[in-house]
Amino acid sequence: MKQFSAGVLSLLLLTGPALAEETLVRLDDPQVFLPDAIAKMVNIRFSDSFAAAHKLKTDYDGASISEAPEGQVCLFAGDDGPDPADPAMSSLMRENGDFCVPRSEVSARVTEAGVDGAPPVPVYHTFLGGCSWQWKTGGGVGLWTEDCTLDQDHWAVDYDPTNDWFALTFNNDTPYPVVRPFRIAAGGSMDTLLADMKKKGLVLDDGECVFAQTDTVEAPAGWKIFEVVPTGKRKEAFDQSNSGDEVPEPPCGDLGYAVDYVGFFAVQDAHPDHVIHFDLGQDGTMIAPFSLSID
Repeated sequence: MKQFSAGVLSLLLLTGPALAEETLVRLDDPQVFLPDAIAKMVNIRFSDSFAAAHKLKTDYDGASISEAPEGQVCLFAGDDGPDPADPAMSSLMRENGDFCVPRSEVSARVTEAGVDGAPPVPVYHTFLGGCSWQWKTGGGVGLWTEDCTLDQDHWAVDYDPTNDWFALTFNNDTPYPVVRPFRIAAGGSMDTLLADMKKKGLVLDDGECVFAQTDTVEAPAGWKIFEVVPTGKRKEAFDQSNSGDEVPEPPCGDLGYAVDYVGFFAVQDAHPDHVIHFDLGQDGTMIAPFSLSID
């Protein structure tokens, strides 16, 4: 998905979500999957003792999450951020200007209401003040999606029952599928699903295009990530084409591995017959992939 840029979304203005009273969600809560929040924005609150020890304000609005190492979260706080030259920050600051803190010392301030039966609302936004989380369901699955507005421009993700997918729409443009649920038939496997996708033209019909499990996409416990990747001579040809300045086409078709956008298949351990394809585009798409639940 290439036509929607996070640079454009960074200009978004307020669209009216249904708000709840502010809730504090600790960032060391196991239900908070911080890798999904990389390059997103969050309102944060430090513990009083940590803020005092490092001469930080208690609250920062619109901090950007830059990285989420084990047990930590790294933040950019912009012009409102701490003084990097302050000795109290010396153990936290990094050369690139962000600072990393223990997750146990910081919480997200969340104002959006949850939904009964859904996982907790995500703690971050593509742009605070411009996007609101909506719980969307269809085809036996549900997930959190963002609804975003900039002046008269509108981005939203909705379920399309005709195609059995969730698609991102910009104003009145043609919806672009970003979540595609697939089902492995009884007695089948990932390989039989791949053969079916090849017959339907979703993946290049070539024996050298195969499913492979990958760790290039970080996922929560209980999920496995797969890509359709080239092998053999097709991989050799792709590697050669990827050595120059031009970006090569995906070697195994639109739902296969690509170098210029993030797309992958995810399988939840609890539902091994459901295979979900996520298209996060070049800059991220307005969905929380691992909030997805299956009926």
